[in-house]
Amino acid sequence: MVRSWLCYLAALTAATVFQILYDGYLIHFFFLVILLLPVFSLLVSLPAMLGVEVRLTPSRAELERGSSGSWVLEVRNRSGLPLSRGRIRCRVTGTFSAREERHTLRFSGASGRTRLYLAMDTAHCGAWACRLERLRVWDMLGLFSLRRPCPGGEAAAEVLPRPTDRPLPPWQEIAPDAGSLRPTLSGVGSDYDLRAYRPGDAMRAVHWKLSSKQEDLVVREALLPPEPTALLSLDHFGAPDELDRRLDTLHTAALALLAEGKAFYLQWLHPVSGELRRDLVEDRRGYDRCLSRLLSDPAPERGRSVLELSVRLSEVAGPIRLLHLGAEGGVGDA
Repeated sequence: MVRSWLCYLAALTAATVFQILYDGYLIHFFFLVILLLPVFSLLVSLPAMLGVEVRLTPSRAELERGSSGSWVLEVRNRSGLPLSRGRIRCRVTGTFSAREERHTLRFSGASGRTRLYLAMDTAHCGAWACRLERLRVWDMLGLFSLRRPCPGGEAAAEVLPRPTDRPLPPWQEIAPDAGSLRPTLSGVGSDYDLRAYRPGDAMRAVHWKLSSKQEDLVVREALLPPEPTALLSLDHFGAPDELDRRLDTLHTAALALLAEGKAFYLQWLHPVSGELRRDLVEDRRGYDRCLSRLLSDPAPERGRSVLELSVRLSEVAGPIRLLHLGAEGGVGDA
């Protein structure tokens, strides 16, 4: 804007000198036009300056790490008149990586709808938020500027992990607590319970010795531990590349369990408060919500391992199959 004013003052000075040195109708008319030109420019440009608005959206709300994505800034002009030029300042923050970027985008000649694109950083997993901080527009000559509000100037996107072809680390079996056995119809098991005979029970399950002492048949019902519950555990800290490898492995294991129709628990520690985050995942929608929550927590370089807490599920009495993705030695440490 300073350059525009300098150019205008130079033109006004030249017109003034011509009016002093020369006398004539055209010279006076030229001086008057130059003098009133800023007012004319402002009046003509004001409808477009007041009618401009910007809408911010991501090209995709969820995209895989390494894929291409961008923030889309749609500049709308309700007046239909062309807008000389404008400037948009926005801030992009990553909650997972604790990064912050500031960008400035300029546009000119916007009439109707004009789209601007800002490349999205998809090198590492995480949740990103983009916010429009300032929108400033200029008149046709660039002499006057006007700051406009930015309603709808916020958008969010998530960079998700990628499934990996690497073999999964071994699962760790954690024995159940005492008293967590359940009955089974197979009749196989070292422990059993006694109950009255029901139609359909196998005759080999009848306890003949005890039945001979009673009026009714007594059946031995074998007790077996329940099916193990899968627990995915993640250390929520480390270098970005290391975290990406851990998240890729976790993503692969989670999708494999969901493909088999198995529910599982996913847990990690909040890096600041130390609060245990643990969610039960029963379907893909629940996994997406849990993954979004995980990517929204900051991931510092150093932190506490979730294994510092006792690996117990109060909701589950049976055995646990643990897959821990730890910070020491890369992924797969259990």
